[in-house]
Amino acid sequence: MNREWIFAGAQPRRLCPRYKEKIYFMNLTRWIFSSSFAIGVFWLLGFIVEPIAKKEPSIVALALSSLLITVIFSYFLFKLSPDFLKAYPESNISSTKYYILSILISYFLLVPFFTLVSYLSVKIFGDINHHESSILIGLFSIWFPLWWFVPVGLTIGWIFYKRKCVL
Repeated sequence: MNREWIFAGAQPRRLCPRYKEKIYFMNLTRWIFSSSFAIGVFWLLGFIVEPIAKKEPSIVALALSSLLITVIFSYFLFKLSPDFLKAYPESNISSTKYYILSILISYFLLVPFFTLVSYLSVKIFGDINHHESSILIGLFSIWFPLWWFVPVGLTIGWIFYKRKCVL
């Protein structure tokens, strides 16, 4: 009987010998990526849905929507790129240092990006001369990177780690 060991990475395992489907297991890094991605989508949906619906959306509806979007996005991401956020066991290079450094640096890279995005959104969709527009731009440019710096940092760290392992 041919059995495959289950590793923490995206190693395929047969559900049953008679089924041909393969499932891919989540490692800790993928769980952290997916959970922080879900939180980022939750806050992003809150800012998008409220102006469109002209009322405060339900927290439960936002949470379920963000979880659904995250599950669909993660499924296709991990299916199309099965080695995404997977460490190479044959390499003696640690992926942790790449992930931690990239996570810390990504926050400081996202602050100017979200400052520009918030400024342009207020300029296009609102009144830039309103007395609360500067508060919105400031809060948006500091708060939004807090929800997105982990998935962005993990992605950047994995790209650099993969590039280093291949060379």
